[in-house]
Amino acid sequence: MRAAPDSQVSDTRSASVISPVAVDDGVRLHRAFRGMSCALAELREMEVPDQLFDAVAIAASRKCGFDRCIVFVVVGDELVAQSVYFHGHEEWAADALRVGKEPRGRPHLREFIVETELVRRRSAAIVADAQNDPHTPRALVELTQTRGYVAAPILCEDQVIGFLHADHHFHDREVGEIDRTILSAFVIGVGLILERQVLRRHLERQRAQLQALSGEISAVAQTAAVIDFQVHPGAAEAGPQRAIDLVWDPAVRECLSVREREVIQLLVAGATNAVIARRLFISESTAKAHVHHILKKLGASNRAEAVAKFLRAAPPPS
Repeated sequence: MRAAPDSQVSDTRSASVISPVAVDDGVRLHRAFRGMSCALAELREMEVPDQLFDAVAIAASRKCGFDRCIVFVVVGDELVAQSVYFHGHEEWAADALRVGKEPRGRPHLREFIVETELVRRRSAAIVADAQNDPHTPRALVELTQTRGYVAAPILCEDQVIGFLHADHHFHDREVGEIDRTILSAFVIGVGLILERQVLRRHLERQRAQLQALSGEISAVAQTAAVIDFQVHPGAAEAGPQRAIDLVWDPAVRECLSVREREVIQLLVAGATNAVIARRLFISESTAKAHVHHILKKLGASNRAEAVAKFLRAAPPPS
């Protein structure tokens, strides 16, 4: 691949050492990283990935010192232009975005373009002599008239999800190692912001699922309470719409008072006299008297027999 010899496409770690004598590059690097810090802080506030990608191209140009930037997203095995920013040339940028979305302008990673190698290496690269390199996105290279550019993969959760291209076209300056360093650092920050967005969405979905589950549990609990024990201490006798009334045997219903019906429902649940007294707000001796009357009316010698007779008298739910 002509665009990827060791002299042109190298690991970003080798570009991280800046010569002490390169004063101009050092100043530019300092300014770029200061602008990058501000740009990433602003991008961090964006919650929608599309908005983030649109802003990335502008931020890379205005804050990191590039003239032109194109952001691509990986869709299947294609690179689709997502946002384009050409400083002071909006119409040209719009044309580039349009072409980058069309089938003829979408590079295929399987065709072994420069970006195919960058997907494997997870590193930025300098693409020199782009006009004569057959492994560059031809439609966009011809439209933009770029001589050379820096290409950096955007990673999210260790997957390459996009690319950022940048150059110095309007300043008639070739891209160099310092540009690769700057763009590499910038896309790392963008990737971390994207991972934060992904994590936030995971948490929001989990929160919604927990809320839905909590609502279902609450509904089931309320339904169970109505079906099993619709006990309202001191309330007047309820009409036939009460769920418990649907299973009362008429003979049992008529022989017991309203309060005794409430007591036998608690007996079915295994309540002691103390529990019955507490639930119905009566004294324990009164609860004991109600139980005695129920046993007598049902002809039962003990609580278990009274419950058994009640359950036998109650028809199974339909």
